[in-house]
Amino acid sequence: MKNGVAWVALIPVVMCVAARADTPDFRLFGSIGNEVHLTPANPSSRLNPGDFLNVPPASNSLDFSLFADLVPEDKSWKSHLKLRGSNDWNRDRSVTKAEIGELNYSVSLSGWLDLQVGRSIEKWGTGYAWNPTGVVNPRKNPSDPNDRRGLYRGVDNLKVDLFVRDWNLTLLAVPEIDWEGEDGKHLLATGWAARAYRLIQGIDLSLSASGGSGLPNSQGVSVARVVGNALELHAEVAAFQNSIRFRPMGQASLGAQASRLHWGEGRPAPFTPLEQSTVLTAGA
Repeated sequence: MKNGVAWVALIPVVMCVAARADTPDFRLFGSIGNEVHLTPANPSSRLNPGDFLNVPPASNSLDFSLFADLVPEDKSWKSHLKLRGSNDWNRDRSVTKAEIGELNYSVSLSGWLDLQVGRSIEKWGTGYAWNPTGVVNPRKNPSDPNDRRGLYRGVDNLKVDLFVRDWNLTLLAVPEIDWEGEDGKHLLATGWAARAYRLIQGIDLSLSASGGSGLPNSQGVSVARVVGNALELHAEVAAFQNSIRFRPMGQASLGAQASRLHWGEGRPAPFTPLEQSTVLTAGA
């Protein structure tokens, strides 16, 4: 078998640019990380005798995340950007990628109404590594549930937050857009999601629902409570009714969307149904 050695270097980069008091504050911050892997082949390996697999002796992975915020002194609105880039290199090839993980504008129209438009990372549900109620969440990696490398990409949406009688009501309109199609951008599907949140006697309670052609037809409940100083109890359950799970048929026509699994009803081509069922899922 091959032996491996890896070094990890994380270099936080923090920059804050403060403008005059009567102009919005601009903040720029981020991080960069690099991993170097040395994997010399073992000639006596029974799985790779004489290195007939031609294993690359070294490889390198670099990624960075850059965040930018523009906020006025009264915090009545905010512009937010998350940009992520990466480079993976070995003896045979080098692949460089860059994408916008978040880009949105939010404004507080009154004490009971906030509005946001753009791409944002949503975090619905209370589960640590799996959220059945998180229909608009990025797909989690169980080996990195906190997204240490900043891989998460937000969802394009129009969000309305209402604050009514100790309840926070969130309404999302979610278009599924193919931004990298060979013949231009396309609206593939549309979906909606809603959540009602309230803190009741120390218990975080959330009720959620979703539907449309781009999101599952679902209803869910999640609860969480902190006990003492070091224990948190949380649970969530969601029901998916008469939903069809879709996968893209052609990677070339869908670009970056081709690696994702989608839910919806009546989604147009080039998607094909995988299953139709009523499912009850739970997480804790």
